[in-house]
Amino acid sequence: YISVVFICVTIMIRLLIHVAALVHQDPPAMIKNPTEEVQMTCNHSSTDFNMIQWYKQSAGGNDMTLLGYARYSSTVVESQFVDSFKVSGDGSSLSRLHIGESRSEDSAVYFCAASSAQCCTKPPSGTKTLEITTQMQSKPHDD
Repeated sequence: YISVVFICVTIMIRLLIHVAALVHQDPPAMIKNPTEEVQMTCNHSSTDFNMIQWYKQSAGGNDMTLLGYARYSSTVVESQFVDSFKVSGDGSSLSRLHIGESRSEDSAVYFCAASSAQCCTKPPSGTKTLEITTQMQSKPHDD
């Protein structure tokens, strides 16, 4: 009998002016059997934040792996995780991380983080593009 353990941790991203937004992740911990569905929720209270990221830290590991994120009204799951994880919601207030059928390798610490994201801005009209090309010249050899 194998149980899958999920521990959820919330990361608060502080603004440069040292004002912290309240970020809440639920549930704080859970134990599931393999093949059971898992859902975690993350929300924040900042009107300045428009992105919620989801990270996984495997048992005994120090590295965190980005699973996916919700930004504005779009969601993205990193390509290597699309078969296992789903992200829903929007980054402006709430996001959910779903695991359709949990597996023993899903046992980990899961983090959510809220931040502001800038997207898709065009450069100012006065911006110039510089292209540098190298030309090779050969000098004839004296025989």
